[in-house]
Amino acid sequence: MQRKLTIEHLKTGIETYLKKGKEYKKIANQYTNMFDWWKNQSKQNILKMTVLGRTILDSLNHAICYSAIHGFDSELEYLQFKIDKDFIDQEAKKTNWKEILRNQLWNRRQGITRISEWDKNHPFLKTFVEKEMEDKMIFKNELKKRINFYSSHNNFEIRIADIVATINRRYIVKKECNLVFKKLRLSSFSRGLYNHLILTMTPDTIYNPFD
Repeated sequence: MQRKLTIEHLKTGIETYLKKGKEYKKIANQYTNMFDWWKNQSKQNILKMTVLGRTILDSLNHAICYSAIHGFDSELEYLQFKIDKDFIDQEAKKTNWKEILRNQLWNRRQGITRISEWDKNHPFLKTFVEKEMEDKMIFKNELKKRINFYSSHNNFEIRIADIVATINRRYIVKKECNLVFKKLRLSSFSRGLYNHLILTMTPDTIYNPFD
């Protein structure tokens, strides 16, 4: 379904830019390259990239809501997404995936959360949003720049995500780590298939699931 939907959107993009004339031919060629790349991806790659895109969108909406509720939404201008560099293994694949992600953000029905009290000078809007339409946002390239791939060895956030994913997998698949899973759930909440971990300054102990 996602493969077909994205192919249709890319076809529309190619046709639109070709109709605009020679000055848009370069953009049309970029869409053509993405079209050829996407239609040749395996089902496994499509699934991985689709789930990653949806996770980023859900995380973005959660960050907006949580920061607004707790009064630190001005910090959203510093927002960034760190992804384990081993998740997508080729540079060309990463570049094309970012363009596909922008397409996903544009076409998702749930869209991006917009806080009604924000004016046009809010840090999030000034940093990331090029233009607001009735039910959509057109993002600047800055958002794409803030989504990057990093080594887990040098980024503690990725290591935390790895630990949380391991605990969840061992509990759900292998029926292990019952105590540590329940402890983890007290520090987080779920929305659909996603698990959001709330980090605070209050220390707590979660026992090593590998002992």
